[in-house]
Amino acid sequence: MILRTSFSIALLDKTALLLGILACLLFNLSSAEIESDLRPPTPKTTPLPQIPYQTISERGSEPHNFLAPLGLALDSKNTLFVVDAGRMQVLVFNPEGRYLYSWGKRGTAMGTFSSPSDIAINQFNDVYVADVATGRFQIFDLLGRIKSSFSKKGASPGEVGYPQCIAISSQGEVYVSDIQFHRIQVFDMQGTFMRMWGNLGDQPGEFYQPGGLAFDDTGLVYVTDTYNHRIQVFDQYGQFVRAWGKQGTQQGEFQYPTDIAVSSKRLVVVADSGNARLQCFAPTGAYFGNLLWQDDNQRPIVRPQRLTFDHKDNLYVIDAPRGRVIRIKANVFDGLRQSLNALQQGPTKGASP
Repeated sequence: MILRTSFSIALLDKTALLLGILACLLFNLSSAEIESDLRPPTPKTTPLPQIPYQTISERGSEPHNFLAPLGLALDSKNTLFVVDAGRMQVLVFNPEGRYLYSWGKRGTAMGTFSSPSDIAINQFNDVYVADVATGRFQIFDLLGRIKSSFSKKGASPGEVGYPQCIAISSQGEVYVSDIQFHRIQVFDMQGTFMRMWGNLGDQPGEFYQPGGLAFDDTGLVYVTDTYNHRIQVFDQYGQFVRAWGKQGTQQGEFQYPTDIAVSSKRLVVVADSGNARLQCFAPTGAYFGNLLWQDDNQRPIVRPQRLTFDHKDNLYVIDAPRGRVIRIKANVFDGLRQSLNALQQGPTKGASP
């Protein structure tokens, strides 16, 4: 398989249609927006040499295949866990991408799934799975044995509407984005509510359906503010730090960004889903380049939905329309590192201080 990439040289510069649409609906897109997402605009780019990537698995009927993968996480040994809302299971793959086993089934009882939306793993290898339908978070061991659960549906602090994404900080705190109440909530490892911030709006610290969450090594929290077409950055207590992006197709602009990941070297990668690309930034919001998937006929074929870096800085991506997970090797990003090191000392034009 071939991944065509394009970077800004000057700055080192969706086989089932219904399942594809389902992936879009998870972000509550209108029918017009869905149609737009199926035919995303292609940003103007300068192609660089072709770079290989690995398909871990894709949509199919075998045990190792996906139906509707929606979230992914890695344990301390770089074992990949993917939660699938079609199979109502968690599928597990070794670091080389070989299928190992799966667990879970449809239901409402403890240890079962109604509508899983995301997955995260803490430093003790506890597996957290968010469920939109029940508004709960279940905690499993790596083999899928249920340990506990917390939260419930509601609007009060510690309750959730529609949990979209879940991420765990290096301190073990569990961060949850809620697209119904447009806020971020934080729980301790046992599920005790700690704090929250955000409400509907477009001002700093406000959200319009927040999505993906990520942390850098300084503890800053990065949030994809999906319907505001921007990235917001906060400290761990929810104090606004900076934001960048607006709706558009140009460099540094977004169409419904759905997730974000930060490498160990603080390279920020955004799933710019509506533009069918990944965009790369410094923590300050300085633009470095993009990865744009194309087939041999030069048509965009990938809609990146969820992202995560492993401990070696390989990037895993859920390609929602094709129901697959791919891995991009860390060396793909090597060309950005020199520029990243040079520019991440301070904010740049277009990034809020």
